[in-house]
Amino acid sequence: MYPFHYEVRFRFLSYKEDNETEIHSRTQVFFNENPLKAREDAFREFNEYLSYKPEEWLKKNSRGNYVITQPSRISEISENNKKSDYSEWRKIFEQYKEGISIFLVVTDEKLAKDLFSLPESEFSNELELLERELGIGIKTEFEIHKVASYYFEEQDIIDNLELHELELFNHFNIDTNRLIRIVYHFGLDYSETGEDIEEGAKREILETPYIWQTIEEYQEEKKNNKIGAEEENLTQDVDYLKIINRGEGHQIEFKPTLLYNFNSNKGGIGVLYIIAKTICSFLNSDGGILFIGVKDSGEIQGLKYDYSLFADKEKDRLLLQLDTLLVNFLGISITPLVKAFIENIEGKDILVVEIEQSSYPVFLINKKYDGSIEKEFFARMNASTHQLSDVEEIIEYIFNKKWKSRPGKD
Repeated sequence: MYPFHYEVRFRFLSYKEDNETEIHSRTQVFFNENPLKAREDAFREFNEYLSYKPEEWLKKNSRGNYVITQPSRISEISENNKKSDYSEWRKIFEQYKEGISIFLVVTDEKLAKDLFSLPESEFSNELELLERELGIGIKTEFEIHKVASYYFEEQDIIDNLELHELELFNHFNIDTNRLIRIVYHFGLDYSETGEDIEEGAKREILETPYIWQTIEEYQEEKKNNKIGAEEENLTQDVDYLKIINRGEGHQIEFKPTLLYNFNSNKGGIGVLYIIAKTICSFLNSDGGILFIGVKDSGEIQGLKYDYSLFADKEKDRLLLQLDTLLVNFLGISITPLVKAFIENIEGKDILVVEIEQSSYPVFLINKKYDGSIEKEFFARMNASTHQLSDVEEIIEYIFNKKWKSRPGKD
């Protein structure tokens, strides 16, 4: 049996007579000696589920892709909570998200590390025992298809299809010729990665039902200023300065730089480690927002120090540094929980990092100078990041959080 499989994950809402919301989630796992058959079965289950949904719940957009019609109260939430605390608003919004996704799940961590240049976990015996007791295991997963009621980045899906799924099949010399398709992706320029904002990036993927954008559609949307409109609608009324002025708290943290070290006047791994600890603590607590380019006092410093480390395309390179930080310190599986963008406040750029709480424990990967690796666990206190070092303390915290099943399970 190959060391990977597919999972179809559902998340949908229902409403009781008193208008209270019930959240339903379910995961179906697809194994087969022939992984192409497992993939086919996963897509069949996905499509069968959609066929049972009523038209008022599901519709097609202008390109022909399915989207879930979000309950009307989402707009009410946006309208009624414009002036409320953003972290609370975001938590409420997350409650009403619905979606169905297909994940490729790689269960051999060493294979994932070698094939995708991911860090390898080296848990102590106690933590390995803890994993087995809680059933969380070590696995690497990649979302390859999705229908949702909210905006998601197509770039992430297409990257997973090309750089992870197809790479995995090629590694095992599995014949995928009948499923290979050439598609293009437009709109994101990541400098050294070969993305071209005008001509698009040529991508080789295994076929999915998703209809990818053409260059004509992209140029028309860009002309009409509709690119990313869905995502912007979620945050356009957020007053980040007002949030910053409230100061640091359980879900708010300020950091002056992402990687610039004021002692050496250079980029430093120690600064990245501090940022990673903060993100890890939010993942293991109730989520939160990390503002980079803001002093502890709340003064807007901006990103000029980080920008000074790059010769050009500072914004792109800074976001790439954050992506690298997430993969190296926390693993690629947590990246769907972290959203980052650059916001201009008082004429200065700051990096806003929004972190959702994880549905399972997240350990930070601390690579020592001697080549050894330590796994560290952080949680968020009232307004600070706290490390839990004692295994018994970690276990108690995890059980208090009710992390008792694999992510995606009921």
